[in-house]
Amino acid sequence: MKNFILFFLQKSPFDRIGYGLVIILFLNGSLHEHLFAQTDSQNYIKTTTYTGANNQGAQVMISYFDGLGRPIQNVAHQQAGNSGDLITYIEYDSLGRQKKEFLPYVRDAASLNFESEAQSLTEVFYLSNEPATSVPFSQKEFEKSPLNRINKQSAPGENWKMNSGHEIKYSYGTNTKYELHFFGVKIIGDNVFLKYNGDYPAQQLYKNSIKDENWDGSSLENEVTEFKDKQGRTILKRSYIKNAPRQKPEYLQLDTYYVYDQFGNLSFVLPPKLSEQIVVNNALVRNHQELLDVLGYQYVYDQRNRLMVKKIPGKTKEYIGYDKLDQVIATGPVTSPFGDGAEGWLRTKYDAFGRIVYTLWQPGQVNITSLKNLMNQHGPKLYEGRSTSSTIVGGVAFSYTSIVKPISGYHVLTINYYDDYDWEYGPRSIPYSVCNGESSVDYGNKVMPKGLPTGNWNRILTDRNSTEGKMEHILYAFKSRPVRVQKDYPNKGYTIVDSKFDFVGNTVKTITKHRRDLSMPEHKIMEEFTFNPQWRPESHFHTINNFPSQLISKNSYNVLGQLSQKRVGGSDLTGAMPLQKVDYKYNIRGWLTHINNVDNLSQAGQPKDLFAFKINYDSVEDDINGAVKPLFNGNIAETSWRTSNDNIKRRYGYSYDGLNRITAAFYQRPDLSIPRAESYSTSYSYDSNGNLLTLHRNGQVDAADPPIAIDDLVYTYDKGNQLQNVVDQERHPDGYNDRNPDVRDPDFKYDNYGNLIADRDKEIKEITYNHMNLPATIRIGSDGNIEYIYDAAGNKLKKEVNDGRETSTTEYLDGFIYKNDKLEFFHHPEGYVQVSVDRDTYDYQYVFQYKDHLGNIRLSYSDLALNGAIDPSTEILDEKNYYPFGGEHKGYNSNINGTYHPYGYNGKEEQDELGLEWIDYGARNYDKWLVRYFNVDRMSEAYYDLNPYQYTANNPVKFIDVNGDYIYIWENGTQYRYENGETQKQNEKGKWIKHSAQEGSYVSQIAGALEAITGGDPNSFGSQFLGLFENDDVNVSLFENTSQGDHKGKNVTDGTNIYTFSNQSGSIRTTGGSEKLSENFHITLGHELAHGLGNNLLRKGALSDTWIPADPNIGLKDPIKNSEVFASMYENMLRAEQGLELRTHYIGGTSDNRSRLIQKSKTKNPFGKVYNPTQSTLEIFNSLVRRPKAKSVNSIKPAGSQ
Repeated sequence: MKNFILFFLQKSPFDRIGYGLVIILFLNGSLHEHLFAQTDSQNYIKTTTYTGANNQGAQVMISYFDGLGRPIQNVAHQQAGNSGDLITYIEYDSLGRQKKEFLPYVRDAASLNFESEAQSLTEVFYLSNEPATSVPFSQKEFEKSPLNRINKQSAPGENWKMNSGHEIKYSYGTNTKYELHFFGVKIIGDNVFLKYNGDYPAQQLYKNSIKDENWDGSSLENEVTEFKDKQGRTILKRSYIKNAPRQKPEYLQLDTYYVYDQFGNLSFVLPPKLSEQIVVNNALVRNHQELLDVLGYQYVYDQRNRLMVKKIPGKTKEYIGYDKLDQVIATGPVTSPFGDGAEGWLRTKYDAFGRIVYTLWQPGQVNITSLKNLMNQHGPKLYEGRSTSSTIVGGVAFSYTSIVKPISGYHVLTINYYDDYDWEYGPRSIPYSVCNGESSVDYGNKVMPKGLPTGNWNRILTDRNSTEGKMEHILYAFKSRPVRVQKDYPNKGYTIVDSKFDFVGNTVKTITKHRRDLSMPEHKIMEEFTFNPQWRPESHFHTINNFPSQLISKNSYNVLGQLSQKRVGGSDLTGAMPLQKVDYKYNIRGWLTHINNVDNLSQAGQPKDLFAFKINYDSVEDDINGAVKPLFNGNIAETSWRTSNDNIKRRYGYSYDGLNRITAAFYQRPDLSIPRAESYSTSYSYDSNGNLLTLHRNGQVDAADPPIAIDDLVYTYDKGNQLQNVVDQERHPDGYNDRNPDVRDPDFKYDNYGNLIADRDKEIKEITYNHMNLPATIRIGSDGNIEYIYDAAGNKLKKEVNDGRETSTTEYLDGFIYKNDKLEFFHHPEGYVQVSVDRDTYDYQYVFQYKDHLGNIRLSYSDLALNGAIDPSTEILDEKNYYPFGGEHKGYNSNINGTYHPYGYNGKEEQDELGLEWIDYGARNYDKWLVRYFNVDRMSEAYYDLNPYQYTANNPVKFIDVNGDYIYIWENGTQYRYENGETQKQNEKGKWIKHSAQEGSYVSQIAGALEAITGGDPNSFGSQFLGLFENDDVNVSLFENTSQGDHKGKNVTDGTNIYTFSNQSGSIRTTGGSEKLSENFHITLGHELAHGLGNNLLRKGALSDTWIPADPNIGLKDPIKNSEVFASMYENMLRAEQGLELRTHYIGGTSDNRSRLIQKSKTKNPFGKVYNPTQSTLEIFNSLVRRPKAKSVNSIKPAGSQ
């Protein structure tokens, strides 16, 4: 008989986050084994997730284990698209390594039983299903050494299999003499200076190289080499690109250097364009500081190793101030939020729990002296509290004290409220139910919403004297589910969103009520959502006021759970007769390959497709004389499309350099006698930082013979990355308008923050910005003027365009768009609703849209005749086709029947007024014809080797621009994010929506672990800890660890990437003895998240220093850094809160005590001298340890104390 464990989830009506977990362990020989056991011959763990008050629809997952406790088979019961089982076979080699990792296969007859023939059945399944393959597994080749490092790693599919030549290849070694420069840091007072120490001596650095799947076997391209020192710090990242033909050397070397001070703080980063010119004749060039200022990243730290000053390329120095709790209280300089050009500090005030209560702008001088004065004068008060009466500062009333400096002389920007609703402008009463009575409001009525955000106020940024703002409050049901979010506008308008949730937290209904002001009627929108038995999104219905309901979408899935068909639009809510059926196909790696059939728009039994799209990766249909190659690393080789407007197939073939930057796009008409039309072909060249040097573009007429060149652009820059001039050598009227051909006079000018303030080619005389570097006013030509109004969070509220004759106004009210005071449209996930009004009677026309893999809007259509079908000749409203970087093709199929809709490329809003031709991405504006932003990327420090004005790393066919503010989870190439206890995924419009992860999937596993960290309590330390990752400066991505070299099968953090493995072998030492690493995976995940936190906020600093040197005698081949003490501190805080044994040593399985973290006896500081947490952190830790549920330790003592 075998041991087995059953898990039960028990729901409590007062449980705000999740479910209580009851674990029953049946040991070998239990009398009850035969009553409950799934099998008598296999060890297993069965996990049941209940989706209702009974066991109907419960999701069941079984993991079977061998005698060594290793998983050998996972069964996701009834999770296949046909309700069969998804079974994943796991095998090991003679050394216990997973050399092959198999894709899941489908067992049609769901049973939960162990499948003894899982390997052969997996192979049969993938041979008989599309996409067919005889290689349904990834594979690793290990080096022949005890280190077990990976030499090669292949992916599923014939084209990626082992020894196909398209594996990822790894090599390991040390540096040689003269291979790289040796930079250092000299610190004098508050200044740091770059030093040059010659070259690194041989064999002083680790040298690791990775060649991706496109490496051809001999080239230096598609290879990245990293050099790291003995502390594990990256010193250099090196890559190569091929030089121009007949130029020497054959390959250009692109180096990014990282330079640290004696305390381990990152002090300089030298991107490639700087690295290639800063050293000449074995010495720094004379103007090296000037080059550093325009091209390099520079950091200065205070005596506590906190980042105090930083200099980003293209921007002035930025200063950061802290209080005694190490909380950031001031950053600057920032320009005035009101766009008047003044400078000052952006200040932040906190409550006693470290939560931001309000932010403000304080005008004044910003430099190192004022920074020090600000910090020295801060205190003795460190936090604000709630006040019983209103506090008024600068005309703004709020329900907090103002006792933390500054106490006056500032302008309040945002206010956040927590815990209750008794605050200025809070809701006058709390309803007992919302959403037509279907959702109860529990917090505020039955219990208080302690620890939850309950409301906020955002100032509307017009001028300093105006104190108007947007007020928001949030009402909750039990489990902290937001059942109402209400936003109130100063003119008495509002937008209210009520939500209804099912048992597991899926949104099943929303009711949105919107009213612009008291003079206009209310619009009521009801949306309903259904889910299939696997809890994948199935149907979405949409109802406006009392009009008939519309089907937005109905989804079908293939047996592996991939979206295979989407039925879109129509009044038939069953989906039997939709306006369009959209079919999807994927390759063996799960990459999207087809949207409908590009070779045939008329499919039997379906309405005629209006649009089709195809993506080729590892195969090409026309290689353009070898310029377009099959690609194996995820880059796209070709895209083809066809629309029913002219039923002509079109194609782009793409070429790339060794850095995966697009270098050419070859336009084709495959069905022509001369298919290589070149009518809309483009080509690009770049400098070392990714700045465009040349751009050639054809256009104007489709299938023109010869093709018409409309642009031949040459770019010139200052000594850094700021574009100075663009010269168009074609000067075609349909191309770029080069109004200033004299290169002696710059086309573009910038402010101290790196923002564009003048563009002579577009006759932009002046641009002013607010504190978030968003344009406030743009003055164009002699009479043109554009004004923007935002709230203090950066949300665009209004745009006024004056061309010198008349003014047009666009308002943006939480998704409702008004044009000249009339509601024009609002979006839904598959398009938008066009609104028209006649004598106070409103009419709503549903418009649906086809989008490609990047979210680009390609074709819009609407059932204008209301007959349930689409006539392509009259009901296709708009078709858009794009160059790779976003400009639209002109000359065919544009603006057919519809009114202009200002959303297109990436689904973003076009800003075309007065010839501006920008695309609004929210945080920045993008020029689609010059192919760059004109504001510095706020996330530029995540991409040191790229210039801060680039778009998508110059690979716009594969990537879109996104902002990183959350914990991101990656599975099978798809990105998910975790926020406030729920897993989210982007829909076709790019909006993040709740996602029900497939049971047993990696996303499901991580989401469960993150929920376990909270302990089911939003007020817990675990919840507050995860809340840190919603900060704009804290970004981590989670990946399943199946390919991290010798770290494979372990939990490890690399910068902001966290690789996890829930069944890591080994054990750790705790106050209770020994604990398996796999026993509390959520605690291990918390440990790795703490690493990510340190890497984000502390910039490695002293945490990179060695704590314990390498020692082969105890199996320690690499040194252990101080960062492990930092991460272990957070791990023990989580352990203490949840009543788990505390971790006493970092190294397990040895009697060596050098890695001791804590002892059992009492002390004030449990962490000794290795890491000194703040007093508030210590207080949190000790309060957790003293809690009654901490079962083994009441207080602790630092390592080494007696």
